[in-house]
Amino acid sequence: MLVDASDALDKLRFLSVTEPSHLGDAGKLEMRIKPDLKNGTITITYAILAILRSIPFVTRTIEAIFTLCFHTIAEALENKELGVDNDLIGQFGVGFYSAFLVADKVSVSTKSPRSDKQYIWEAVADSSSYVINEETDPKKLLRRGTQITLHLRPDDKYEFSEPTRVSGLVKNYSQFVSFPIYTWQEKSHSVEVSFSIATKVEEEEVKEGEEEKPEGEKKKKKKNVTEKYWDWELGNETKPIWMQNLKEVEKEENQEFYKKTFNEFLDLLAHTHFITEGEVEFRSVLYIPGMARLNNEDVVTKTKNIRLYFKRVFISDDFDGEQFPRYLSFVKGVVDSNDLPLNVSREILQESRIAIASMMRAQDVDPKNLEVLLALGVSHTNELEQAAALKYLYRWLQNHPKYGTIAPPERSNSLYYADVARLFNEAAQISPDDVNIHIVLGVLYNLSREHDKAIGSFQTTLELKSRDYSL
Repeated sequence: MLVDASDALDKLRFLSVTEPSHLGDAGKLEMRIKPDLKNGTITITYAILAILRSIPFVTRTIEAIFTLCFHTIAEALENKELGVDNDLIGQFGVGFYSAFLVADKVSVSTKSPRSDKQYIWEAVADSSSYVINEETDPKKLLRRGTQITLHLRPDDKYEFSEPTRVSGLVKNYSQFVSFPIYTWQEKSHSVEVSFSIATKVEEEEVKEGEEEKPEGEKKKKKKNVTEKYWDWELGNETKPIWMQNLKEVEKEENQEFYKKTFNEFLDLLAHTHFITEGEVEFRSVLYIPGMARLNNEDVVTKTKNIRLYFKRVFISDDFDGEQFPRYLSFVKGVVDSNDLPLNVSREILQESRIAIASMMRAQDVDPKNLEVLLALGVSHTNELEQAAALKYLYRWLQNHPKYGTIAPPERSNSLYYADVARLFNEAAQISPDDVNIHIVLGVLYNLSREHDKAIGSFQTTLELKSRDYSL
């Protein structure tokens, strides 16, 4: 939901450059989150575009923005009046729809500076209907903007309406969002108070029948007491250092970012800050800690030192040696990309196209790397890109020390599926125990719908490497 709010603020900021009236009296572009543990609610407030003017228009707008609740994404993208842009972080509706995972009721109150009226939209979980009314409670009126209130389910309200929990979620997932995010937190400070005391001598001097000295004539003593109060606290003060110009980042900035982001107290030993462009673009900064591990056995334990972000929104740090080898698990860093294709939950990467693009880069560096050539051939086959698949599988044969003689260079410009399949069958006769040959044959047979032969090839593979669980 913060992602959707960030998109709304970003759009407001962009449009206000050419039309300042859009900004109006919005003030600072920021988000505020107020948890209420007593009532089990969370309220998110932020500015919006000045477009909501009537109940019918509110209805159409909410239906378009919260698209997964009512319509399709295509309808939202076709909404010309909203000017929905799919280059934003979210997909308009995903964040809002996810609110019902923890809330049994959601209220959206919105007011445009172009209207004197404020409208409130309410929906209950497990219901396909909603209601829109004009807000009449003076205590709930906004100057302008949107206010979303989640009425949490009984099982979740004590966890997600707890202020420190909300602050922790903001710091973990939205630390690097462009706009300030404030959370309502209980704080304390020390206050010096004065109180009067009477010394023993003074007490003896107060005889029976005499009046006690006035308060001002007594000795004063001071002490510090802790006073609690509530106030707004900035939850995302750390800036994404990887978005800055590489040449302008000072050493001290890297040290500060490293310590804050990874809760380190020692200075880092070394770092690298780089940008990769191409089919997949990403920015990254990697750090080597200033102190070695105390126990070498940590190499085999699971770490969460590499953090993946999508447009500065945290996605995952759980790779378990897949995208980053375990022998480098001591390295800490951040990878941020605008091109990662994510599913609706934003938790699982759809890997094929990203894998192919990454392997293409590896192949440019080492054109004869057998592992890369084989992986490219299999990946393109999975994507039903037959020409590319055959090209890389043929190159694998060409560069293999055992099979190079059966795949001469002059034949590589005119490849047919049957020819490549025949060559891999020849290779299987040369080296019956080569697992890679049988994997490729299984993939090729599956592509040609010869499923019985594909099963036979994969069974042979499993017999050759019975303990390889990746197979």
